[in-house]
Amino acid sequence: MIYVDLDCTLIDSAKRLQDEMEVAAHYGINGTLYWKAIELALEKCGIGNFGYDALFEACEIIKPGLDNRILSDWQRVVETPHFFPDTLAFLGRFPRSCLVLVTTGSSEFQRAKIATHNLEDYFSEIRIVPSPKCQHINPVYPAVYIDDSPREIDAMKVLHPRVFCIHKIF
Repeated sequence: MIYVDLDCTLIDSAKRLQDEMEVAAHYGINGTLYWKAIELALEKCGIGNFGYDALFEACEIIKPGLDNRILSDWQRVVETPHFFPDTLAFLGRFPRSCLVLVTTGSSEFQRAKIATHNLEDYFSEIRIVPSPKCQHINPVYPAVYIDDSPREIDAMKVLHPRVFCIHKIF
Protein backbone atom coordinates (compact mmCIF):
# COMPACT_ATOMS: atom_id res chain seq x y z
CA MET A 1 0.00 0.00 0.00
CA ILE A 2 1.21 3.53 -0.76
CA TYR A 3 0.29 6.22 1.79
CA VAL A 4 0.64 9.74 0.40
CA ASP A 5 0.46 13.19 2.01
CA LEU A 6 -1.43 16.03 0.28
CA ASP A 7 0.06 19.47 0.94
CA CYS A 8 3.53 20.09 -0.51
CA THR A 9 3.62 16.48 -1.67
CA LEU A 10 0.88 16.23 -4.32
CA ILE A 11 -0.17 19.86 -4.52
CA ASP A 12 1.97 22.98 -4.54
CA SER A 13 0.77 24.58 -1.33
CA ALA A 14 3.47 27.25 -1.54
CA LYS A 15 1.95 28.45 -4.82
CA ARG A 16 -1.53 28.35 -3.29
CA LEU A 17 -0.24 30.39 -0.34
CA GLN A 18 1.34 32.90 -2.73
CA ASP A 19 -2.01 33.26 -4.51
CA GLU A 20 -3.79 33.72 -1.16
CA MET A 21 -1.29 36.40 -0.18
CA GLU A 22 -1.87 38.22 -3.48
CA VAL A 23 -5.60 38.27 -2.72
CA ALA A 24 -4.86 39.62 0.77
CA ALA A 25 -2.58 42.32 -0.68
CA HIS A 26 -5.42 43.40 -2.97
CA TYR A 27 -7.46 44.08 0.20
CA GLY A 28 -4.63 45.96 1.96
CA ILE A 29 -3.11 43.07 3.93
CA ASN A 30 0.62 43.02 3.10
CA GLY A 31 2.84 39.98 3.58
CA THR A 32 3.89 40.89 7.12
CA LEU A 33 0.29 41.45 8.21
CA TYR A 34 -0.81 38.27 6.46
CA TRP A 35 1.69 36.16 8.43
CA LYS A 36 0.62 37.87 11.64
CA ALA A 37 -3.00 36.96 10.77
CA ILE A 38 -1.98 33.34 10.09
CA GLU A 39 -0.31 33.20 13.53
CA LEU A 40 -3.37 34.71 15.23
CA ALA A 41 -5.74 32.31 13.47
CA LEU A 42 -3.62 29.28 14.33
CA GLU A 43 -3.32 30.37 17.96
CA LYS A 44 -7.09 30.67 18.19
CA CYS A 45 -8.24 27.58 16.31
CA GLY A 46 -5.20 25.34 15.69
CA ILE A 47 -4.35 23.59 12.44
CA GLY A 48 -7.30 21.23 12.74
CA ASN A 49 -9.84 24.05 12.51
CA PHE A 50 -7.92 26.48 10.33
CA GLY A 51 -9.75 27.82 7.31
CA TYR A 52 -10.61 31.03 5.55
CA ASP A 53 -13.21 32.04 8.15
CA ALA A 54 -10.58 31.91 10.91
CA LEU A 55 -8.08 33.73 8.71
CA PHE A 56 -10.66 36.42 7.90
CA GLU A 57 -11.38 36.97 11.61
CA ALA A 58 -7.66 37.36 12.28
CA CYS A 59 -7.22 39.73 9.33
CA GLU A 60 -10.18 41.77 10.56
CA ILE A 61 -8.45 42.22 13.94
CA ILE A 62 -5.46 43.61 12.08
CA LYS A 63 -7.54 45.62 9.61
CA PRO A 64 -10.96 46.45 11.06
CA GLY A 65 -13.71 46.78 8.46
CA LEU A 66 -12.01 44.38 6.05
CA ASP A 67 -14.22 43.70 3.03
CA ASN A 68 -15.68 40.21 3.40
CA ARG A 69 -15.44 39.68 -0.38
CA ILE A 70 -11.92 38.55 0.40
CA LEU A 71 -13.50 35.25 1.51
CA SER A 72 -14.93 34.50 -1.93
CA ASP A 73 -11.64 35.50 -3.56
CA TRP A 74 -9.74 33.13 -1.25
CA GLN A 75 -12.31 30.43 -2.02
CA ARG A 76 -11.51 30.82 -5.73
CA VAL A 77 -7.85 30.21 -4.85
CA VAL A 78 -8.61 26.95 -3.02
CA GLU A 79 -10.83 25.92 -5.96
CA THR A 80 -7.94 26.39 -8.41
CA PRO A 81 -5.80 23.28 -8.98
CA HIS A 82 -2.20 23.61 -7.81
CA PHE A 83 -0.77 20.23 -8.81
CA PHE A 84 2.97 19.73 -8.96
CA PRO A 85 3.90 18.91 -12.58
CA ASP A 86 4.60 15.23 -11.81
CA THR A 87 1.59 14.50 -9.57
CA LEU A 88 -0.88 13.14 -12.13
CA ALA A 89 1.80 11.02 -13.84
CA PHE A 90 2.73 9.57 -10.45
CA LEU A 91 -0.86 8.85 -9.40
CA GLY A 92 -1.66 7.38 -12.80
CA ARG A 93 1.02 4.71 -12.41
CA PHE A 94 -0.79 2.93 -9.56
CA PRO A 95 -4.18 1.31 -9.24
CA ARG A 96 -6.58 3.19 -7.01
CA SER A 97 -6.66 0.18 -4.68
CA CYS A 98 -2.97 0.73 -3.81
CA LEU A 99 -3.20 4.40 -2.82
CA VAL A 100 -4.34 5.99 0.45
CA LEU A 101 -4.30 9.77 0.94
CA VAL A 102 -3.34 10.80 4.48
CA THR A 103 -3.51 14.50 5.31
CA THR A 104 -3.70 16.77 8.32
CA GLY A 105 -5.72 19.93 8.78
CA SER A 106 -9.25 21.24 8.89
CA SER A 107 -11.56 18.64 7.40
CA GLU A 108 -13.51 21.30 5.50
CA PHE A 109 -10.37 22.97 4.12
CA GLN A 110 -8.70 19.67 3.18
CA ARG A 111 -11.91 18.35 1.54
CA ALA A 112 -12.08 21.51 -0.59
CA LYS A 113 -8.52 20.93 -1.86
CA ILE A 114 -9.21 17.23 -2.43
CA ALA A 115 -12.36 18.01 -4.43
CA THR A 116 -10.64 20.74 -6.46
CA HIS A 117 -7.98 18.25 -7.55
CA ASN A 118 -10.44 15.34 -8.09
CA LEU A 119 -8.27 13.18 -5.86
CA GLU A 120 -11.18 10.90 -4.95
CA ASP A 121 -10.61 9.34 -8.38
CA TYR A 122 -7.11 8.21 -7.48
CA PHE A 123 -7.36 6.99 -3.88
CA SER A 124 -9.11 3.99 -2.36
CA GLU A 125 -9.27 5.82 0.94
CA ILE A 126 -8.87 9.42 2.11
CA ARG A 127 -7.99 10.10 5.73
CA ILE A 128 -7.92 13.54 7.33
CA VAL A 129 -6.22 12.96 10.66
CA PRO A 130 -4.32 14.79 13.40
CA SER A 131 -0.54 14.78 13.44
CA PRO A 132 1.39 12.56 13.67
CA LYS A 133 -0.28 10.75 10.81
CA CYS A 134 1.47 7.46 11.61
CA GLN A 135 -0.79 7.00 14.64
CA HIS A 136 -3.76 6.77 12.28
CA ILE A 137 -2.32 4.19 9.89
CA ASN A 138 -2.33 0.43 10.24
CA PRO A 139 -0.01 -0.32 7.35
CA VAL A 140 -0.80 -2.98 4.81
CA TYR A 141 2.57 -4.41 3.78
CA PRO A 142 4.52 -3.90 1.69
CA ALA A 143 3.99 -0.23 2.58
CA VAL A 144 5.42 3.04 1.33
CA TYR A 145 4.84 6.44 2.93
CA ILE A 146 5.49 9.71 1.05
CA ASP A 147 5.47 13.07 2.84
CA ASP A 148 7.29 16.41 2.73
CA SER A 149 7.48 16.71 6.52
CA PRO A 150 10.62 15.34 8.19
CA ARG A 151 8.71 15.25 11.50
CA GLU A 152 6.03 13.00 9.96
CA ILE A 153 8.65 10.80 8.27
CA ASP A 154 10.59 10.39 11.53
CA ALA A 155 7.43 9.53 13.47
CA MET A 156 6.48 6.93 10.84
CA LYS A 157 9.92 5.31 11.03
CA VAL A 158 9.64 5.00 14.81
CA LEU A 159 6.09 3.66 14.99
CA HIS A 160 6.15 1.56 11.80
CA PRO A 161 9.80 0.72 11.07
CA ARG A 162 8.89 -1.66 8.21
CA VAL A 163 7.25 1.16 6.21
CA PHE A 164 9.55 2.44 3.45
CA CYS A 165 9.53 6.25 3.78
CA ILE A 166 10.16 8.75 1.02
CA HIS A 167 10.81 12.37 1.94
CA LYS A 168 9.37 14.51 -0.87
CA ILE A 169 11.34 17.71 -1.28
CA PHE A 170 9.73 20.29 -3.50
